[in-house]
Amino acid sequence: MILLAILWAVFIFIVTCTSDVHAFVHDFNVSFTFESNPNWKISAFFEPIEQVSLFEVIGHFFMFFIFTLLLAASIKLRISIVIAVSYTILTEYVQMHFGRGAQLYDIIANLIGVTLALGMVVFGKIVVRKREREYRRTA
Repeated sequence: MILLAILWAVFIFIVTCTSDVHAFVHDFNVSFTFESNPNWKISAFFEPIEQVSLFEVIGHFFMFFIFTLLLAASIKLRISIVIAVSYTILTEYVQMHFGRGAQLYDIIANLIGVTLALGMVVFGKIVVRKREREYRRTA
């Protein structure tokens, strides 16, 4: 399972750092342009909500939701949290070096995906423990 989490992290990196995410989605076209000194002014970190692509926000949510589930199934929950949150911030920072802008809404979508996945994992563990306790009482 950890191998799947690593492969998914690579996928996230490719999608978030490719020059044109729409070309990737429609034509599977991957292209990178590395900029050692990115223009931090074009980051559009606080762009108006009307300019935010719902397609990209949903994509960020699902990528990090799946990533967090894979991590939580592979390693301890606390370590999963640290890795998922760190990777959320790291990918937004790194994409500035690939001609893409960092956006607050992407980070928020990533963190909502992480939080929902963690909530499902914790809820699942609570349900399993409760059923195990009930089973022991009846056995």
